[in-house]
Amino acid sequence: MYCPICGKELDDRNIFCSYCGRKIDDDEDDSTNSAPPIAISQRNNSYLIIIISVVVLLVIVAILIAVNLGQNSSSHTEDDYSQGYSNTYSSGSGSSSSSKYSASSFTIEGKWKSVGSEGFGQAQPGSIVSFNGTNCNFFSPSDTYAFYKSGSSYVLDVTSVLTSKNLTFTVKIIDNDNIEVTGSGRTTTLKRMN
Repeated sequence: MYCPICGKELDDRNIFCSYCGRKIDDDEDDSTNSAPPIAISQRNNSYLIIIISVVVLLVIVAILIAVNLGQNSSSHTEDDYSQGYSNTYSSGSGSSSSSKYSASSFTIEGKWKSVGSEGFGQAQPGSIVSFNGTNCNFFSPSDTYAFYKSGSSYVLDVTSVLTSKNLTFTVKIIDNDNIEVTGSGRTTTLKRMN
């Protein structure tokens, strides 16, 4: 005899199915219990296949969304990172009419003196700001930074351990030894030290 619910083979003396617990009625037609209920079993398998397919599909969609969000978590383009944050960027071969700067590349690495009339953080007038390729002392000695070109502008992103914030500044390159750094409505002029 077979259970009409789970289809497992049972001893003819059983009153309850030892697998699913359903009561086996004596008054049920013997033809019902003489063979396993194939239709129910196949239907359950179909539901199981559909459920597994939906779960797999949802996992794939979630992974694709996560990857896409990871790639778009920053507004920087692939070109911004093409130099791998080497902090040296090409400005092209021609000179711009709005800028005195005409060198073929620029690096922010080195020591800079704040010579402007205003400043922010450690970059106050007369102070020295250092960029070593990874760290700078814009607000504290352990700040990290990324310097890159975004479109026609240069950008300096500083992550300050002091403020626990990522601060973004625009950098205007006057020439190889003079830059203006602007952020939060303030501008400071930095002059490269030899």
